[in-house]
Amino acid sequence: MSDGLELSPRDREMLAGACGPAAAMAMRLLTGLARAAGARRLIDVAGAHVDSALCQGRASLDFAARLRDLGGRVRVPTTLNIGEQRVVPRVSSKTESPS
Repeated sequence: MSDGLELSPRDREMLAGACGPAAAMAMRLLTGLARAAGARRLIDVAGAHVDSALCQGRASLDFAARLRDLGGRVRVPTTLNIGEQRVVPRVSSKTESPS
């Protein structure tokens, strides 16, 4: 590629949508980040860890929903570091009195 980022044939296939729209979206994000960082190529991985799995508001929910709606699935064994976390705040139906 003229911008200095070399993609493997498989990377180019995913970017072009051969593996579905979610993979193409992910590849657009990855190649954009790689170019911004000045990377020369991408590497294949055998596993991944999603460090930003906590809900950061509406945008993170929309992003995850978009990937889901596009048929997104992980391609390598993947872990999350999310613990017990309320995504939607609990609303009490009764008023609590101060102690």
